[in-house]
Amino acid sequence: MMLTKKELLEVIERAPLVSIDLIVTNRKGHILKGKRNNRPARGSWFVPGGRIRKEENLNSAITRLGENELNTKLTKDDVRFIGVFEHKYEDNFDNVEGISTYYVVLAYECCKELDTNELPLEQHSAWKWFCESQSNEVHKYSAAYFQAVKVIDNAGYSALNARRDAFNNLLWQTPVMSLIAQAFLFTIILSDNTTPVSRVIAAILAIIISVASVQLLSKHRYEEVTHAKELDDIEMKTGRYPINRYHKPKRWFLQGSFRIWLGVLLSFGIAAFIVALLIIFRPDLITSNKGVDSSAVPALVVPEQKDLCKPIDRTSVGAEKEGDLGTKDCNLPQMVERDVIH
Repeated sequence: MMLTKKELLEVIERAPLVSIDLIVTNRKGHILKGKRNNRPARGSWFVPGGRIRKEENLNSAITRLGENELNTKLTKDDVRFIGVFEHKYEDNFDNVEGISTYYVVLAYECCKELDTNELPLEQHSAWKWFCESQSNEVHKYSAAYFQAVKVIDNAGYSALNARRDAFNNLLWQTPVMSLIAQAFLFTIILSDNTTPVSRVIAAILAIIISVASVQLLSKHRYEEVTHAKELDDIEMKTGRYPINRYHKPKRWFLQGSFRIWLGVLLSFGIAAFIVALLIIFRPDLITSNKGVDSSAVPALVVPEQKDLCKPIDRTSVGAEKEGDLGTKDCNLPQMVERDVIH
């Protein structure tokens, strides 16, 4: 339903207008703003938007404004609700004296990579991407959106908390896996049964694992701290309990374990590097068996082989049974004759 200019002025004089502002952001975090051609806020850099018509639902209004203001098809599923804002202007669209304009604004954010040269110029004479540091160049109501887009709802806050917990778990899994690998490799390096080539290969792998572990530990720590700062900022702005705020310990042994474990992982790499040099230049310092002194080892005494069947001197033996073969004192074990059953 379209109103005449007179009817619209009467509405503006007696009631607030309900409108939608489209906060278009890009991947760099910049916000798209156009230089307004019409009152109010004429000549100011402002986000695109417009009034909601009577009997027009939100999805239809967002689609209409997206096509008219940005030449882009939008639906309610493409945008994120930011909040409700109040905008009050001393003038009106027809510049009639004594009639101010009061807006109740529903702000929605959407992420789009739009070319400013291809945007319509009916409502705005120019388009430009602004970063937060340029907020003093835009209208004060439009500048407030730089902070508004940073505030997330409960679902987003919970998701961000879950991401921080995930990075924290990955952070402390890294040294555990690294220590397991280093223990295996140093067992190979320090074993007496390992060849020099195998020792060098194991030392090189230990160095690589040490460097990779330090890099991975640092990356997870960076992500965890970044999420913690974002969550702390959100908690301060929204009045939530500051569960993500960093509290510096008063005692030295309660300091963060990250630096300690960073040093531990680095020490394995340094130790492996030193071992590799010793294997190449001083291998005698690595092996525990430096040569066996034969004089220090007791000789193995081997008994002299004696005649197992020494002939018997029958002259020195008294009563010998007839049929004796002369091997009674033979050193071989006596054989017992057994009947063989066929």
